[in-house]
Amino acid sequence: MKRSQSLILQLAILLFPCSLALSVSAFARSQSDNRVNINTASIQDLQTLPGIGPKLAARIIEHRQKHGPFKRPQDLIIVRGMSANKFRPIAHLIATHPA
Repeated sequence: MKRSQSLILQLAILLFPCSLALSVSAFARSQSDNRVNINTASIQDLQTLPGIGPKLAARIIEHRQKHGPFKRPQDLIIVRGMSANKFRPIAHLIATHPA
């Protein structure tokens, strides 16, 4: 093996753990932010949340259009048809961050 090939191989071996750590970090970040943004979600997106059907999804969008974006996920409770009991199990699936 030529010296330059050996150097490239050594460099690749040294850099592999770093690139793997960056990949794992990016994957974890994308998995943790797999939430539904209730400020930008479509009716179909909202219906992916457990317990939210087409009527409630439409009310959420109607509320958002009438009153502006939700400031916090728990603000969803003020929408007719959404209760604290219905909200609690899906709270971790909801986001309100800007698009």
